[in-house]
Amino acid sequence: MTNDEIDFVTAAPTTVDANVRWIDGTDVDEPSYQVHRLEQHTYIIRQSLRTSPEGPFVYLLFGNSTAFLIDTGATRDPLKWPLRAVVERLIAEWLTEHPRKAYGLIVAHSHGHGDHTAGDKEFLDRPDTTVVGSDLDDVIEHFGFTKWPSQTASVNLGGRELVLIPSPGHQEASITFL
Repeated sequence: MTNDEIDFVTAAPTTVDANVRWIDGTDVDEPSYQVHRLEQHTYIIRQSLRTSPEGPFVYLLFGNSTAFLIDTGATRDPLKWPLRAVVERLIAEWLTEHPRKAYGLIVAHSHGHGDHTAGDKEFLDRPDTTVVGSDLDDVIEHFGFTKWPSQTASVNLGGRELVLIPSPGHQEASITFL
């Protein structure tokens, strides 16, 4: 296995594939999810409106040492919404292209409503995985905010740094990720 570092700063993608027709619940044969590769280190997963009237989007971001999953969807039943299986497949595919000796996963949320946290339990027993709680105290503690909501925080995924901006309003623990 190699552990070649990806330079997410100077070699960051300059284009993304945003040309996608999202599943919308109108096709009776629609799958329970849709995966779109925005660029080689970022995926968007759409939960079908046939499994939840919310139809949330979930984001999977890759860094050199850790992947970051934003939200877990609106359905607890893995038979209807197999998010963990999808994430495991995407991580395995990414690691085939970018072999690593060890690789972690952080599961966090844009906010704490149930349509963004329902799939959390699928990841609780996953090795090398941290599931960040969705209430304000959990978010502040895990990400190290000391002056919520006037301070940003960051998460380093191994060369790919995410900036977390508190954005309470929709829900008190809402975060915007950059």
